[in-house]
Amino acid sequence: MAAVRLQQGYCLREGLDVTLLERERFPRYRIGESLLPSPLPVLDLLGAREAGAVVREGVSVRGITFGEGRPAEAVYASRDGDRGDGSGTDGGRIAFGHLVDASGRAGVLAARQLRTRRFHDVFRNVATWGDWRGAAPVAAAPGGAICVFSLPGHGWLWAIPLHDGTLSAGLVADKHSFSAARQALGGTDAVYASRLRAVPALRGLPGGAELVSPLRVESDYSYTAERFRGPGYYLAVHSGLLAAAAIATVRRGEAAEAAVQAT
Repeated sequence: MAAVRLQQGYCLREGLDVTLLERERFPRYRIGESLLPSPLPVLDLLGAREAGAVVREGVSVRGITFGEGRPAEAVYASRDGDRGDGSGTDGGRIAFGHLVDASGRAGVLAARQLRTRRFHDVFRNVATWGDWRGAAPVAAAPGGAICVFSLPGHGWLWAIPLHDGTLSAGLVADKHSFSAARQALGGTDAVYASRLRAVPALRGLPGGAELVSPLRVESDYSYTAERFRGPGYYLAVHSGLLAAAAIATVRRGEAAEAAVQAT
């Protein structure tokens, strides 16, 4: 989401019309990461909706129509009342001059249409985690510290104190060993509990604390694409801000699109 918001903010500042088609409705659950000071000046470009962008939440892009070798139109439908063809009140079509694909793992362009996505096998991991209430503090760890525990042959575990007093505890393992463990132990819940018990600092969780969230499972985000840009499109996983700057340069007539994409 940050990538597309950066792209929006920059394009709006350059006087371009921007429309965002967003699958989710906000606020939503998400996995957070630490925020370092270095990105803060870039984040000043956020605030796209307030600056005049058209934002449509709760819709999914069903396909991109190409014309003369470049994307020209998106077909979208409401997730709440999907009619499937992007027509009528539950969806629509939108034409555009440039497309920034910030769909992440959904990969509207790279995975679905262009088929240019490639995975790195070394990073094909699976994570499963939940939030616990009443968990004892990790011994010898400073207050609020993020703790990481190695499980040789089985991956690693994290323990992160959250703002509401719960503890997020998660397991990360490569997809092959995780799948084998699920088969051997009888499911994701059993694998998770088994790995928690293998760490002395966390083995009390299954019996001594209350799991207050669903047990979530996510696959690794690590993948690449054969191309991050092409005629009329950019993949924001490469850089939403770079995409916005390139589009603005072309629209201002400062350089031809082919020259911008060659750099």
